Amino acid sequence: MRRKRRHKKRYLKKIIFLTIIFITIAGLGSFLYVNYQLDKIKINPITREENNSESLSNDEYGSYTKKNIEKDSSKLYDEQSKTNNSIVNIALFGVDSRSSKSDPPHSDCIIIATIDYKHNKIKLSSIMRDTYVAVTGHNQTKITEAYTYGGPKLALDTINYNFDLNIKDYVTVDFNGMTKIIDSLGGIDVDVKKYELRELNRCIAETGEIEKKGYSLVKTSGLQTLDGIQTVAYARIRKVGDGDFERTERQRLILNQIISKMKTVSPGKYPYIVSELLPSVETSLDKSEILAVGGKFIFSGISNLEQQRFPVDGYCKGEVVDDIWYLVPKPSLSTTKEQIYNYIFQDIKPLPKDPLF
Repeated sequence: MRRKRRHKKRYLKKIIFLTIIFITIAGLGSFLYVNYQLDKIKINPITREENNSESLSNDEYGSYTKKNIEKDSSKLYDEQSKTNNSIVNIALFGVDSRSSKSDPPHSDCIIIATIDYKHNKIKLSSIMRDTYVAVTGHNQTKITEAYTYGGPKLALDTINYNFDLNIKDYVTVDFNGMTKIIDSLGGIDVDVKKYELRELNRCIAETGEIEKKGYSLVKTSGLQTLDGIQTVAYARIRKVGDGDFERTERQRLILNQIISKMKTVSPGKYPYIVSELLPSVETSLDKSEILAVGGKFIFSGISNLEQQRFPVDGYCKGEVVDDIWYLVPKPSLSTTKEQIYNYIFQDIKPLPKDPLF
């Protein structure tokens, strides 16, 4: 009997030992795989310092002078520094790269992505691409132009300067690289409006030609599942309905569904999704930072996702300046700045009011 017990104990010890070895090897293999995949990301470090740009301001359109911005920002920077452990902000740019080298990327999607550990939620704050702001070296213009003029560095500086934020990192995703990801997730469910149908099909044909892939047009309106090319085309619709207002809503809808579907994806699909997505990503985060942020987020269990658009309805007005249409924050840019800060850091959602149009 004693021999049998000893034999069982030795057997159990071997099983436990082999199990530990297996888990260690599997964990190491996963780490090495993820580390290998991260090499596909284009890492573009930027100088992480508070924005001290010399952008010109225009008080007529609600912009602060540089002196006033720096005066107000010092307090906000101090408050933001206290939340570094509980709130993480990253600027997310969705660019529409074209085949022509003479046509620089445009940031058609500008989002402040917030991981709010304090309130246990993710917040996606869209900034309208036509918002009238100060851009270093280019006076007052549309915020989308910052990326075109100076890439992610100038785009990030512009967000920080105009909205008194201190965001240090960015992630840029090329829309053209999203088609395979969306297809691997089984597509995106969208309620296509009748007035969107014609423009959607035009964008589908254009996207298919850009990516040199076959495509299928959408035949009817209504709730349906769009494939990768159709979804990317849906995100590009702009010239119908409420223009860029609805466009940002479409983009947030797509991001929301991608995040939701990623939670239900079989772990076996992760390697494929990761390998397809990362080559289309550029970021200021290095590999260790990506792993740190990603690991903390995964183990946090955060599942709530909220969305907001800025400027808020009723706090902006379309105006033509030098024959160009802009979306001008009202009564001033400082109002939008305060609403963004309260939403991100205080979790106070702004309330729209009757539009100024």
